[in-house]
Amino acid sequence: RQTDSEIAVAPVTTTRTNGSPTKRKWAYAFLLGGAMSDKQGSDYRGGLYSVVVAAHVLRKHGSKADVVLMVQMAAGTTHQKLPEIEERVLELMKIRVIYLPKFR
Repeated sequence: RQTDSEIAVAPVTTTRTNGSPTKRKWAYAFLLGGAMSDKQGSDYRGGLYSVVVAAHVLRKHGSKADVVLMVQMAAGTTHQKLPEIEERVLELMKIRVIYLPKFR
């Protein structure tokens, strides 16, 4: 069983220059820190939606690699996760979300 701190990456079959197939594990990993901060002018959504756009562009250009977003909630927030609508967008885009512990 996989835990939240483990990242499962599906193997991608590529072809070597000599024509023989090989399997490799690839993932694009993004880090979003300070999410859900109450501080004035600190909005994480720009970073969040940049990840969504990057995943879309990578897949549009043929990438089969997994996309992983590591999220660290702001230290001062009572929230434990992103809002449901944002988690749903990430799920629909097949972006794996891993929550990191908050700084204290």
